Amino acid sequence: RKKTETALRESEEAFRRLAENAEDLIYLYRLWPERKFEYVSPSVFSMTGYTPDEHYANPDLGLQIVHADDRGKLADVAAGRIDPRRPLTLRWIRKDGRTIWIEQRNISITDASGRLVALQGIARDITDRVMTEEKLRESEKFLQTVIDTEPACVKMLAKDGSLLMMNRAGLDMIQAGSFDQIRGKSVYGLILPDHRRKFAELTDSVFSGKSGTLAFEAVGLKGSHIWLETRAVPLRDEGNAIIAALGITRDITEQKKAEESLRRSEALYHDLVETSQD
Repeated sequence: RKKTETALRESEEAFRRLAENAEDLIYLYRLWPERKFEYVSPSVFSMTGYTPDEHYANPDLGLQIVHADDRGKLADVAAGRIDPRRPLTLRWIRKDGRTIWIEQRNISITDASGRLVALQGIARDITDRVMTEEKLRESEKFLQTVIDTEPACVKMLAKDGSLLMMNRAGLDMIQAGSFDQIRGKSVYGLILPDHRRKFAELTDSVFSGKSGTLAFEAVGLKGSHIWLETRAVPLRDEGNAIIAALGITRDITEQKKAEESLRRSEALYHDLVETSQD
């Protein structure tokens, strides 16, 4: 018995040393027969501005610092409507009024009858991560806005030529009402036969890590013929693997018409010169 008691004290002491030196907040909150904090690690002060003693003195403080819009999550945990083991993301209001984001993980403690009597948990400040994710979402939204308003066609192709993405300008070029009309379909069906081989060679070159430019003739979904010029580059993932061909394509139909008109004028002029000389 003495050895067991000694081992238990040593285990408790080891846990306390770990908890009191951890950056994360470790706590034990009693729900029954009375609500109270049985343990709150010292890191609670740097995280919330409240001391452990303030938590021990006020059993409701843990709920009071939670943002009003997020308190329902804790009520659902206490009522068993949410699995206590499920991580919770909450906003806490620090003593100085600043809002921080917290990820909370709980372990439920039940009595012999299965009643939830306490929650043992750990809380981590994830404010920096949440802010970074928010900035990333804003950046992605900004980029999507730029892509959607870009007058040139912006598209992504799989290696087999199927369309993964195309902006509004590109859809207008090929006379598509929405991307759903062409999602996953091969772009080769829009390219005139005389240009398909060159386009396939460009796509293969991009997936081998190179970039390239190609002018080709295509036909829209409603039958209109158009000349396009595309600049394609490899799109890579975080592991540097090529996942798509990213293309910027512009309509050069008017340019081609002007060039053809110029050629005809030059040919006519040449014929007139030759006739006058004869």
